[in-house]
This record gives sequence, C-alpha cells and structure tokens, in this order.
Amino acid sequence: GSTAAPVSIPFDPAAKHVIVQVTVNKSRPLSFILDSGANVAIIRTEVAKELGLTLEGTVGVGGAGSGPAQSGSFVRQATWSLVGLPGFSQPVTLAVPMPELPIAMGRRIDGIIGGEFIKEFVVELDYQARVLKLHNAGAFRYEGAGEAIPIEFVNVIHPVLRARVTPVGGQSLEQRFVLDIGASGALTLYSP
Repeated sequence: GSTAAPVSIPFDPAAKHVIVQVTVNKSRPLSFILDSGANVAIIRTEVAKELGLTLEGTVGVGGAGSGPAQSGSFVRQATWSLVGLPGFSQPVTLAVPMPELPIAMGRRIDGIIGGEFIKEFVVELDYQARVLKLHNAGAFRYEGAGEAIPIEFVNVIHPVLRARVTPVGGQSLEQRFVLDIGASGALTLYSP
C-alpha cells in the first residue's frame, strides 16, 4: 500500500560513487553506478556484447567529466532490474564503451542508471549505513531534522538547485547548480 516501508538496497561506496547490483535480462549480478547526472540506463558495450544484447545504430555521448565524447549504440529489447527490488524493471537504452569506468573505480563497473530510475521514487542515500532507501513518492513525508532544499528537474532529467558559493576572500555568487551524485568532485564550476 501507499504507507509501505521503504525498500532498503545495500550499495558499495566505491571511489565516492554509489554502486548497486542490477541484472540485465535476468543476467548474473552486474555493478552499476547510480548517477543523478545521467538520464537513461547505459551499459558498457563490452558487457552488452558479453550478454548478447541487440545493438543498433550509432549515438555520440559525453558526460560532465573531462573525458572525450564516445560513440555508442542503442540497445534493443533489454531491461534492467535492481537486485532487491522485485517486480521493477526499466529499459537499457544505450551501450557505450566507457573503458575508463573500471579503471577510475578500481573495480568492475558494468553500467550506469540515472534520472529515469530516480524519478520513480523518493531516494534516500545513507552513506554511513551504505544503504539506498526507496520510498513511495506519493506517500512520502519527510520527518527528519535536516533542511529541505527545493530541486527542479531541468529538461526532465537533471536535478537543479539554487546555492551560494563564496570563494575565500571573494564575493559570493548565487546560481543554479546540477546535483550530480555521479561526479567524483565536490564542486565543478564553469564560466560564465
């Protein structure tokens, strides 16, 4: 029902990222990064081929990081499911090489999930307990001691909030910032 307890999913906080276990078309468990800066589910091309997924066409993709744009493919007729969340699945949309991911994480990384997944729930990240809690969005009422910060979704996918940055000895600047839990840095600023 609508007052059901949240579903708790363990995660591995590798290299300051949230790594969850998923399956793709009932595969072995795979390690995916939860990334609020990404929209659709993306699987590494090497893993897609290993699983025998159908790949079609070519698409250019690039992230917020400094890595070069990469050429990927559309994935057809593949869905991913979160281990520990029975009955939930979403499409895997893209296959992208992402050879830097396992190197940067120091472990096997098979893909990324993002905004399409996040917008289905109220997502609570407990880094100390290493648990991702998924709450029913319609029934959720926050009762903690923290401060609520309004977030809007720009282009439907990117969570944006207003914040103030004050450089040491400088003038403070209030702007809109993308909340990207898939970025390893604390803050990235672009001009102007």
